[in-house]
Amino acid sequence: AMSAFWTGTPSAKNAEVCQMWLDLSRDANDEFAGHAAYFTAFYPHSGGCKAQWDPLLGDIEKKAKAGTAKSSYWGSAVYYLHAQSQATPAQKSKAIAVAKALAENAGNSASTRVRALELIAEKAPGGKAYLGKFTNDKDSYVKSRAAELQKKAK
Repeated sequence: AMSAFWTGTPSAKNAEVCQMWLDLSRDANDEFAGHAAYFTAFYPHSGGCKAQWDPLLGDIEKKAKAGTAKSSYWGSAVYYLHAQSQATPAQKSKAIAVAKALAENAGNSASTRVRALELIAEKAPGGKAYLGKFTNDKDSYVKSRAAELQKKAK
């Protein structure tokens, strides 16, 4: 139901929908909340959900540090927020920092950690060297993707 707002929202209601998604990103159901976070970060209409980006990054950072980000949508939310053309340099920098927090905490799911590493590989200064920290990760998926990403990173 929440995805119906992606294409069915009149422009005058975008701010309300963006706030709804941010509120839903705080739901106890991690997969549902992660999906709402992804919508908040990636929404392309009317310049996106700019008013929600800073609180969203703060919320994801808390989950990352707690090791409770299980849905890959958390990593995708950070990835797509960084890609927003209207994200400020500070928000882009914060997105990289949050991606690192997601990747570094093994309590977060492997899919979340890998999605965060993809952002780092593509956009973070020193990403190639940073990825080296994960080429011996205990999780085989994180380990193999880190090695693949390191080959492609700058």
